[in-house]
Amino acid sequence: MKSIEIEGRKFFLDTDKAVLLDSTDFNNRLPIMEMNGQDDKYWFTINQVTKRFVTQGMEGEDALFKKVEIPHMVAVDPEGIRKKYNISPGTPLPGSDYLLECDKKHFAQRVHGQLPIINIGPWKYAAEGRVEQIRPVIADRNWGPVRYDQLTKINDEYRFLFNMKQGRIIIGESKAVYAGNDMMIVALPDAIHLDPVGYARKHGDKDDLYINYFPVRPEIDAKILKMSHNKSLFQVLRDANLFRPKESHKKTKKQGL
Repeated sequence: MKSIEIEGRKFFLDTDKAVLLDSTDFNNRLPIMEMNGQDDKYWFTINQVTKRFVTQGMEGEDALFKKVEIPHMVAVDPEGIRKKYNISPGTPLPGSDYLLECDKKHFAQRVHGQLPIINIGPWKYAAEGRVEQIRPVIADRNWGPVRYDQLTKINDEYRFLFNMKQGRIIIGESKAVYAGNDMMIVALPDAIHLDPVGYARKHGDKDDLYINYFPVRPEIDAKILKMSHNKSLFQVLRDANLFRPKESHKKTKKQGL
C-alpha cells in the first residue's frame, strides 16, 4: 500500500476501501468519503494528539484540532485506482477523484437486478444490500440467507466462520460447531463496498450516490484464512490480520504535507 504522512505519522492508503489507516493503530481510520474536497485535494480536521478524524461540526476552536490537506487517491496510488475502476494502462487517468467513474455496464446490470457475486473458494453467494443479506447462489434447503447483522463486524469488514466442505456460513459461539479442519475464517468488505447500489436503495438514496468511491463490482473474491482453535470465536475473528497493509517498496515521489 502507498502511504501518506500526516502530522508526523504515516497513514496507509487503502484505495479499494477509500480509507487511510494509521500505521500505529489500524483501528484509527480516516474515511476519505467524509472529507471535504477540492479539485485535487481533500481537507479535514484532525486531533493533533490522537491523530483521529474529527467529525464536521465538532471541531471547535481547540488548539488540539488542526485542518490538514492530502492529495487525491488518483495522485497517491494511480496503479490501485486503475485496478479498482478497471481502467486500462493506455487510458489517461483523470486529475481528480471526482472525475472517476464506475464501469457503466456493471452499473446498468446492477440497476436492472444483477446482484454482486461473492466467491468463497469454489462457493458462490449473492449480496443484496437493500435487504442486507448474502445468500447461496444455488439454494439449499438446509441453510439460506444470512443477514449482515449476524456476521461479526470489525471496522469496515465482516468476518465469519465458513465450512469449506459444505459451503456453509457458521453462525454461533459453540466450539463444537466450528471445530474441524474444514473451518476457515472469511472476511468480506462491508455493506457499502459489497453492493453500493443496494446500500443506496436501503437508505433511500439515488442508485449512483456512492459509486464514485465504491464502484459496482460484479464479482468479489473473499479473503480466506485458516483458523486457530484455542481462542473464542470473537478473538479468532478479531485477531485475523487478513488485510494488514504492506507498504509499496517501489521508488515513487514522496507524498505528504
